[in-house]
Amino acid sequence: MAMSYGYVYVAQIAMGADMNQTLKAIKEAEAYNGPSLIIGYAPCEMHAIKGGMVNCQKEMKKAVDCGYWNMFRFNPALKAEGKNPFSLDSKEPTADYQAFIMGEARYARLAQAFPERAKELFEKAEAAAKAKYDRLKKLVDFFVQLDKEVFSINDSSRTTNSSYHCTICTCRDSARLLRSLRLRFLLCRRYWRKIYFHLTQWRDPSTLTIPFIN
Repeated sequence: MAMSYGYVYVAQIAMGADMNQTLKAIKEAEAYNGPSLIIGYAPCEMHAIKGGMVNCQKEMKKAVDCGYWNMFRFNPALKAEGKNPFSLDSKEPTADYQAFIMGEARYARLAQAFPERAKELFEKAEAAAKAKYDRLKKLVDFFVQLDKEVFSINDSSRTTNSSYHCTICTCRDSARLLRSLRLRFLLCRRYWRKIYFHLTQWRDPSTLTIPFIN
């Protein structure tokens, strides 16, 4: 979600899986002139890892190898250099996904108590993890294609019907969004004015009519 803003540095890391990627993400986030968000995979005692927390770093690597956790970096600063801002640092999962989650008691206990239900949920989780990695791979190609399209639009004369249509649609959408935001702002302002008026006049709060804000 944070990447959709376009100007937020976002990274997912797992120190036990790749120390260099972790350090690189931290350095890039610190150097980035804007908001930065780093999400790290960090096993805890509540995960009930087999062998205890002494295997914390190994557990991180297992999570990445099976696709349970993905590592990537989104650096908006690379756009200005003509580079792809999105980097998928995780390789294609090779390890057994369900074998990994069964290595944690929080999942193993579920399989013991409700074996059929657990099997169904584990299969869905494995499928969701594979689908997520596929989406991340598509993001790499998406930003490459996006840069090409932006480059072609900037270099073209913008006289074709298609580019003209896209420009008009963008303007209309922006105008519609601005009108919606302005309406919400006016409703909110009216809302707080009514509350302030009743509080200062010591009126009965039950008589306050509050506009519905969708």
